[in-house]
Amino acid sequence: MNTKKLVGVLCIAVILAIFIRMMFFETIRITTSAMSESQSVGNRLIIEKWSMGARMPLSIGIPFVSDELNGKKTYFRISEFPIRFHGLKKIERNDLLAFNYPIENDKPIDMRPLLLSRCVGLPGEYIQLKGVQLYVNNQKIERSHDALFCYSYPIESQNGVTALLRAEHIYQKTFQEKDSGFVYLTRYQYYTFTNGQPGISIRLKIRSSSFDHRMDIIPYKGFHLELNHRTYKLWAEIINRYEGVKLEQTKDGLYKVDGKRAEDYAFRQNYYWLLNDHQGYLNDSRSFGIIPESYIIGKAWLVLFSPETKRFLQYI
Repeated sequence: MNTKKLVGVLCIAVILAIFIRMMFFETIRITTSAMSESQSVGNRLIIEKWSMGARMPLSIGIPFVSDELNGKKTYFRISEFPIRFHGLKKIERNDLLAFNYPIENDKPIDMRPLLLSRCVGLPGEYIQLKGVQLYVNNQKIERSHDALFCYSYPIESQNGVTALLRAEHIYQKTFQEKDSGFVYLTRYQYYTFTNGQPGISIRLKIRSSSFDHRMDIIPYKGFHLELNHRTYKLWAEIINRYEGVKLEQTKDGLYKVDGKRAEDYAFRQNYYWLLNDHQGYLNDSRSFGIIPESYIIGKAWLVLFSPETKRFLQYI
């Protein structure tokens, strides 16, 4: 094969690889323990994009080059608001979703860090998180069987806790703060711990923070708002951050969308509520709030490879 044909083949291969990655799937590596133990740090996952529909790129950068060199950007924006192809299926509860870091910064959405979290709230639903208890439309929803919750105990029980964890083969780290110790356990580990060694009784108390108490209405595409003082206060920040429009209130109490007088507003996209399996990791809707579909890359589909468990090409 001569040089000209070789270059042609390589160009076709690169274009095909880019097309497949953009339209069908890509791989990510898990870097935190935010999800359940079955998705441990180091796992390489395949993210499929046909459920939601592929998201068109918002930026173009130079491959294998940092976002900035000598203080200058190495990428340029294509669009401010993502365009998404029509999906073949709908996202379902408990799906693992890969999404871009949603807190605003000066980078395009598709160049922000990747996160992985579990979808627990769907468009149009009402979410309540009360400590570790999750409610959707006022109905209690069971969390994942290997979700990790925080338990506290008196610091004087530290040696006993450590010994009992070791005896029951529970390999969870303990933490200390002032006069309390803390450990993250699954429901099964908690049961094993509290019913383990005869004659040993250590009281564990479930612990939650202000982040574990939230209430949210999840908008859907076409969700209609009558613009008034109340709805503006509730929704203006979300609309201005995620919807690709500018909603403002004038001095005389009127409302404008992109400079035009408006009495109502219809949402342009669906939103979701995401929650990590590990209570201690707050990079989910407890701190970010509702997540728009424009920030979601796709659904975790396969474990490509797990260095810890040696799994290969297993469905999630």
